[in-house]
Amino acid sequence: MSALDPTLVEHYRRTEYRVADAGYAFTLHVDQACAALLECMQHFKVSAAAYITAWNPRSEPTSSARNEAAQRALASEVIERGWRLLYGEGVGADASWAPEPSLLVLGIAFDAACGLGRKYGQNAIVYARAAGGAVPQLALLV
Repeated sequence: MSALDPTLVEHYRRTEYRVADAGYAFTLHVDQACAALLECMQHFKVSAAAYITAWNPRSEPTSSARNEAAQRALASEVIERGWRLLYGEGVGADASWAPEPSLLVLGIAFDAACGLGRKYGQNAIVYARAAGGAVPQLALLV
């Protein structure tokens, strides 16, 4: 059970989690299989992937400077830990919320992905396993 406002959780569910990097361009939707994600995971020979951002911790608007610094730190940590990443942005259904630069982290275990999300103050991440048909699932962290 999560302490998050159900309206906020629904916002996360309706967000488009877009990837546009390294010749890949596709959009993840929570609870909908994504053939392009599965193909991407197969190409990179990984069994799972997580979609994570460091922007706007706890869904509280944060300055561009802080967001950009946090996002750089997240990308650096992902690279240092040996995971492959692709860049993208989360685009909410609510046009008043600006798109958030994000990372698709390939080959990361679920617990590690949740740990990264928590470290960067996120309420949730999106996680998918190749074995499950690359169906992105919303993982609430609080």
